[in-house]
Amino acid sequence: MSRRSRVAIYARYSSDLQNPSSIEDQVFLCTELMKKELGVVRPVGVFTDAAYTGATLNRPGVIDLLALAEAGGVDIIIAEGLDRLSRDLADIASIYRTLQCQDVSILTAHEGRISDLHIGFKGTMNAVFLKDLRDKVRRAHKSRLAQGRVPAGLCYGYRVVKGVLDARGNYETGLRMIHPEESAVVLRIFEEFASGTTPNQIARSLNADMIPSPGGKAWRVSAILGAPSRSQGILNNEMYSGWIVYNRSRKVIDPRTGKARHVLKPKDQWDKRFVPELQIIPDSLLEQVQRRRAERRLSPATGKIGHIRGRPINKRPLTSLVVCGECGGEKGIANAGRYVCNVARFQEGKCSNNRGTKEEVLKNVLFEFLFARIDAESRWIECLVESLAPRWASYEGVETEIRDLEKRHARLLDAVENGVNPGSTVERIVNLEARLNELKAIAPPPSVPDSTAEIKGRLKTALNRAEARFLDQKYARLIQRLIEHLVAKIELSPIKSKHHGESLEIFLKPDGWATFYCDAADLWPDLFEPSRTYANSAKIA
Repeated sequence: MSRRSRVAIYARYSSDLQNPSSIEDQVFLCTELMKKELGVVRPVGVFTDAAYTGATLNRPGVIDLLALAEAGGVDIIIAEGLDRLSRDLADIASIYRTLQCQDVSILTAHEGRISDLHIGFKGTMNAVFLKDLRDKVRRAHKSRLAQGRVPAGLCYGYRVVKGVLDARGNYETGLRMIHPEESAVVLRIFEEFASGTTPNQIARSLNADMIPSPGGKAWRVSAILGAPSRSQGILNNEMYSGWIVYNRSRKVIDPRTGKARHVLKPKDQWDKRFVPELQIIPDSLLEQVQRRRAERRLSPATGKIGHIRGRPINKRPLTSLVVCGECGGEKGIANAGRYVCNVARFQEGKCSNNRGTKEEVLKNVLFEFLFARIDAESRWIECLVESLAPRWASYEGVETEIRDLEKRHARLLDAVENGVNPGSTVERIVNLEARLNELKAIAPPPSVPDSTAEIKGRLKTALNRAEARFLDQKYARLIQRLIEHLVAKIELSPIKSKHHGESLEIFLKPDGWATFYCDAADLWPDLFEPSRTYANSAKIA
């Protein structure tokens, strides 16, 4: 074989929905062309990319082909058409320049010998073809949506209707009907969530009843909650309320990596159609679920929408503080009241820490540690005074505003008594009174005793009460808030030298004691009465 007859063959098809034999057909066509046009019997290599889009160069076959060309191992590349190498105008131009530098030519069955004219004209046509193809697919999907058809894949809770012919004798696509068994599961999830059951509990009950998830495996919380922004998850799917939604996002392919990602479009660009026969969840139940989801997003401290992201209000004081030392993920209560890694439980292969520590053990170690820290700290009075100084300065500003508003309030009342038209002053008086009530409701920060022993006694008594009420559900949220003032995290890591057990490390917040001191004073004012004598170690129920 002469040097000017080293030939490489390239073949590609773009979708895993296409026939894999397409590769074999292309290689056969290129082989026949090679024998007829070049008189070459055997190529130096056959490079293929199965189920790879032509809109990116990040394909193993084309990468290896270009590497062979740059190494000087090929003279001619044969493909079925120029669009097999790439459908992107910039990419095909880059490939052509690279091959020209190595004096490598391109021969295709459709276009023949490739020249600069082919690259400019055919490359543009291939790029336009991709855009036209996308537009045609989108038009077909919108037309199907207008007819009440589903222009997407099969959704859990439904089954495909087959064998229906249109007026021209072609099979109808996009037809759906409600799946009796799966729709009952969907209805159960909505009803249980509306009644107050958490997604974790719902997933556990479904798994306990041996009901397969949409993927055929165990149920995960993500399958129920999902991502609201993309309507992922059972509770977010508008299909169950009878609405088919299309054009919610667009697919973007990174030209460097070839990886696709979906970018959410503005809601005014979405296409929606109501199909009542596909509705599984009645409107009344849907309203209950939406109301509960809004309640779950409320911050317990302020009553306003927070950043809880749909997580339920915590019923365990230490949940969200306990983390896995192996992966950094949260640990939650599982079987037998143990804190185990949520990542290891729900994300297979992401964490190897399957050990757990009982809640009672954590509680005892934590409070023993906090009591010890109170005794170990020094300069308690100075530290509390420094920490509470900004609070007192802020409260002095509140008192100043109260005095100012009271003076203005008195002047307005005097003006009304002296004959000023009340119509112009009543609204101002009402607003002033409302503001005064808000300011007077603000409690002053607690005072700091002169004795370090008294400070320690107050803190220990507050900790005693928190420990005694630790498992009382009525106090769970309050105890959690007190502990969160002090503790940044509790890290549990497997003991490497043993087959079971975990080591425990507690990380405190640097200025947490002052916040704990103030919050405990608000919660239990009787602990901060100056005349009270505090026992350092007495347990108060």
